[in-house]
Amino acid sequence: MRLKLCSIISLVLLAAGALYFNAGADKVHATTIQSNASKILNARVKGKKLIVTGENFSDGAVILIDGEPQKTKNDSDFPSARLVAKKAGKLIPSNTGVTLQVQDGSGVSDPFGFFKGDVVTFEDGGKTLNFKVGDRFLLYLQKGGYEFVPVSLDPTILKKVDGVEIIPGSQGVFEAQRPGNTKLTAIGELPCHRSIPACLAPTLYVEFNIVVTAVE
Repeated sequence: MRLKLCSIISLVLLAAGALYFNAGADKVHATTIQSNASKILNARVKGKKLIVTGENFSDGAVILIDGEPQKTKNDSDFPSARLVAKKAGKLIPSNTGVTLQVQDGSGVSDPFGFFKGDVVTFEDGGKTLNFKVGDRFLLYLQKGGYEFVPVSLDPTILKKVDGVEIIPGSQGVFEAQRPGNTKLTAIGELPCHRSIPACLAPTLYVEFNIVVTAVE
């Protein structure tokens, strides 16, 4: 009886050890895959080409535009860091935001927002930005977790466009309406500014001088 009991306990401990070992192996495997996952860092359109740069692109990687695969080649000079879809650039309408991803042996990369057109960033603050009537741009203000709320001082000159899909993290698409000069401002606050008591982190302010001219 004692021998049978010891045998049963040994089998239970052995099974538990096997489960622990397998769990550990799966964890290491998942970590390895994650470290080799492809990642998009930047994208641009050149003529008809869509060029995506990033990390860990494997041979045969495919660019996805809003989930749709495109005919893609690895760049011969930088195969793991640059992908080219020769005709995909023309599939993205001007002044439009899309989601890019890369699908390869490691799976599908995290979504990367891309706007085909002018992008105004925090680094443009204080500058004079020139547009023609009908021009559009994406306002993309990112600064250490701050959330920005933009205001056009004269919406008859510069107006935020409603109903346009925007890049996550951006503040919207703006369109030049008529010739004139105005300012686009934005106030940035951290989520802790809304807590009680509010945090003492500074509020950020950024301003852009907008000049709109007529189309010649």
